[in-house]
Amino acid sequence: MNPKATNRKPTKISFFGNFGQGNLGNESTLEAILYNLRQHLPDAEVNCICTGPEATATTHSIAAFPIHDIFVTPRLLRHHPLARFLWKVFIGIPRELYRWLKAFQTLEGTDMLIVPGTQY
Repeated sequence: MNPKATNRKPTKISFFGNFGQGNLGNESTLEAILYNLRQHLPDAEVNCICTGPEATATTHSIAAFPIHDIFVTPRLLRHHPLARFLWKVFIGIPRELYRWLKAFQTLEGTDMLIVPGTQY
């Protein structure tokens, strides 16, 4: 037996798409991909970055993360340019930096990111 093969970490594969929303086509696509992946790489560590992470995790028994967090923009910002500017500077930019950091954290150690064309 090859000693290098036993010390090798499992391949980490992340999927990105509109999954967990009940769309039959998208769910079938993910199901088919996972089935084939498990046939060819049974030890692969799989996760999904999707619009419905709770449903995806439950249905497919994989780790799932939300594509985006829901942030509510106050109504005041629609008609006040100064308030909109201050919101962008003090809330918008830090929030975007936070989202980038979360994205990198979620993809840390990922060997492959697959976007299976679900029109998201």
